[in-house]
Amino acid sequence: MSECLFIGRFQIKDGKQEDFGQVAKRIMAAVAKEPGVKRYDWYEGKDGAVMAVEIYVSGEAVMEHMTGEAGALLPEIFEFADVVGIDLYGEPGATVREAMAAFPITYYPEPTFSPGG
Repeated sequence: MSECLFIGRFQIKDGKQEDFGQVAKRIMAAVAKEPGVKRYDWYEGKDGAVMAVEIYVSGEAVMEHMTGEAGALLPEIFEFADVVGIDLYGEPGATVREAMAAFPITYYPEPTFSPGG
């Protein structure tokens, strides 16, 4: 399995910015303890739009995230925001694909064009 880059798009529900922010801070604290996370940044734009940029060293690291402390908080964050879409770059493996089957996700398992070949 390869490095996995997620670009997630969320929409915070009306009047739920504060609640979303409180849970997001708890998720960030949990992610800080995950050794397989290379990058985990969420950007809030206008009107409650949120972009998540997440990079994991492997599909195994993605599963550790999803089944660990941060992953346990994801249902709570989804009380305050809807997932608009997720793009996943890299091949995470069948276990991650199965775990994410309920999400609106598009997979890009390998580059079509790359300076390396």
